[in-house]
Amino acid sequence: MLLIGADEAGYGPLLGPLAVCACAFRIPDYIGGSPGIGAASEGGLPDLWEMLAPFVRRAPPQPPALTVDDSKRIFIRSKADPMKELLRTVGAFLAAKAVLPRVVAPSEVESVKALRDEPASPVSERGIPERLVETDDQGGRPAGDPTPASARGFLEALLCPVSFRAWSSEKFAALAESDAGAEDDGICGVDEFATLGLELAGAMAASGISFLGFSCDWRTPRQFNADLNTGLNKADINWQCLAIAVRRLADMAGPGERIAVRFDRLGGRRFYASRLADVLHPSAGRLTATIRETARESRYLLGDSADIAFLVGADRLCFPVALASMAAKLLRELAMRSLNRFFQSHISGLRPTAGYPADAARFLRETESLRRRFGIEDDSFIRRV
Repeated sequence: MLLIGADEAGYGPLLGPLAVCACAFRIPDYIGGSPGIGAASEGGLPDLWEMLAPFVRRAPPQPPALTVDDSKRIFIRSKADPMKELLRTVGAFLAAKAVLPRVVAPSEVESVKALRDEPASPVSERGIPERLVETDDQGGRPAGDPTPASARGFLEALLCPVSFRAWSSEKFAALAESDAGAEDDGICGVDEFATLGLELAGAMAASGISFLGFSCDWRTPRQFNADLNTGLNKADINWQCLAIAVRRLADMAGPGERIAVRFDRLGGRRFYASRLADVLHPSAGRLTATIRETARESRYLLGDSADIAFLVGADRLCFPVALASMAAKLLRELAMRSLNRFFQSHISGLRPTAGYPADAARFLRETESLRRRFGIEDDSFIRRV
């Protein structure tokens, strides 16, 4: 069956993008009618944390294990490098899918640990393993950032507008700016991403799990404000992004394959039946049952094979939602880093902003004259409330 989770980052800020990510796994089918957050023995969806232990763990980080959890428990701004675990985990899942043309057998994993000293595949002139090199959608030119010089450069090359066959040509994300001059943060190198990806693929293969990839949608402030002008509200825009990201992955389901989709509860909303048609192809069928609409969970069945639930705290309870929350947070933070670096390159001593209302007001005051000089219009820079 196909298990999909989705989450957002940047719903509340005034500056920077609203980023949404979904991710999908193909997992052993299950039987039962639980909310889909328990272990297989309880009749729910398999617990991927349990199945991938000890290679993958919840927060707090316990290297060398990968950390998958609610991004709010992992990204702590006061840390020296708050993006470290986001980069490491998202990079490993990207490598597990993009570097490998197939899922390796667990027996192969030991033999590839030498990747720390030897690249997993020939490295192109751009410094990216050849299997990652795809062409863009128009001119047949290599896509991504040329010559990424650091671990972050490598990952950002993956997050630039690229298309991978594994994602059916869907773009994973578009960063606001390239950041080819990023310093080497000492997180891990290209070969370590490849090593982690191979080891992760082996751990998933041992449990019959395959990772199908990420799907992302986002709104810049200009796009966000344009959507508001059409009569949508902030919650509508967030839902549109989530539905687009999930639909791309749900369309990868095979004929008759069961689909389970998990979302975090959207604000205080309890009733979602009218919105479910946005998530799946019409062939999935109409709403056939409302299982429950309680304070903790709203769950629905569509047709014979689709199970959709909105859970309070889904990013702590459901592995794909947690991973999606990390990828969405990473995308937003990379975009905000580019935004901050641009203004700091012109204004000495300017403190960076995370974009949330109180500090955004300070940042807007301190950058006003520069924004006017560069002709940066408020409607393309500041999200309206």
